Amino acid sequence: MNASHASATARANAAPNSQVGKLGAYAAAMESGDVETAAQALADAANKEITADVVAAVNQNMGIESTPEEEADVAAKAETARTSETSEDESEGEDLAEENSGEDSVEGENEIAAAADDLIGETAAQ
Repeated sequence: MNASHASATARANAAPNSQVGKLGAYAAAMESGDVETAAQALADAANKEITADVVAAVNQNMGIESTPEEEADVAAKAETARTSETSEDESEGEDLAEENSGEDSVEGENEIAAAADDLIGETAAQ
């Protein structure tokens, strides 16, 4: 969460999908009291486990006042969102792999069958 060190000006001018932009969205949501949106924004910005200590450090870096209870709540929701996104990404990859392996398998079977026909035809002709 190094992006939490970015200035308010940098956060305001950052691209929405950049780490700084995502943390800007987090700060805006926290300031408006929207914990769900804040947790999702933090989850989107994170690439590691989100704990209450991480939330406290990010909040301190960004000048966001929060209680330990709020930090724990945001951390729990953000970590749930982060890990469910990871699981969805992994299952999408598995689905694609299964789809591709099915296609590859059929193509492979067709190639084997064609090769067998060629061999049988060649053997019978000899």
